[in-house]
Amino acid sequence: MNYVPFPEKDWKHLSKIHDAAIERLFEQIFAEARQVMQIEGLSAREQVWKTKNIIDEGIKDIRLTFDALGFSRSKAGSYLIALYARNALTEEDVAGFSEATQERLARWRDSD
Repeated sequence: MNYVPFPEKDWKHLSKIHDAAIERLFEQIFAEARQVMQIEGLSAREQVWKTKNIIDEGIKDIRLTFDALGFSRSKAGSYLIALYARNALTEEDVAGFSEATQERLARWRDSD
């Protein structure tokens, strides 16, 4: 497979939306934790432990994926797919990428 450099325009766009996309990942963790806290029939202990596990696993996933990849242009394609796979990108975010990159994301989505 030939290496295709990540387009400059797309790198600039990813750099612009990066922080907001990562914030969405933390919002997803928080939303899942809130759901656990609202489950009736769980003791306070069960709620705390389940919530802690959700937070720990969410942070672990973010660290293992995004810290391991590193935010660099050479790894931007993988980084973008990781954000996309975790539903951290809005339609507006995706629309800001070049047509080629949007097609790459669509191919990745459709291959599932």
